[in-house]
Amino acid sequence: MWKIFAGILFGAVIIGAGMYFARQEPVESKDSQKVINKVSVQVSTNVTNPVESLKQPLEQAPSQNPEIIFADNLRACTPYKTTFKHLLTGETLEKEILGVIDGKCNYVEQMPNGGKMTCKYSETDRMAVAQYYKDIASAGSVGTSVQMNLGSNSAVQKTQYTINGKVVENPLQEATNCGVCVVSGY
Repeated sequence: MWKIFAGILFGAVIIGAGMYFARQEPVESKDSQKVINKVSVQVSTNVTNPVESLKQPLEQAPSQNPEIIFADNLRACTPYKTTFKHLLTGETLEKEILGVIDGKCNYVEQMPNGGKMTCKYSETDRMAVAQYYKDIASAGSVGTSVQMNLGSNSAVQKTQYTINGKVVENPLQEATNCGVCVVSGY
């Protein structure tokens, strides 16, 4: 039972971390809590102070945020490749917009420990995800909270995302849930 819980929790953290992949500042996280009588677990991460430049394209001004440049390229589905520092592991990884292939905007992102996220965005999905990346890049703080209740036969997971303290919908999570984005290598 604990292996299933650990796997689900690890997957939720990896997906949440991928959504906030571009942060350089250390993660300020609350301690995990376990409430025995309810058999529930809550894990939260909060990041303050948005990212500074990780890798500037030569043609861009040094003051322009590279994550906003990335979001603009994703919005247009313009081929673009850059590196980022992973939120939780601190690893330098790559992400690449491959362009439109078979009517979908293809995107690939490295994940820690040899994982990979591959997305095939429709125009609607792409616009929502690009705006989400832009909102995160310009935010003062972002956070992810994962709660799991293991009190019944099936684990119930609730994930909540915040930008500047406000609860928001996460189109990356929806894209993963619907199979638009697929995480592999684990």
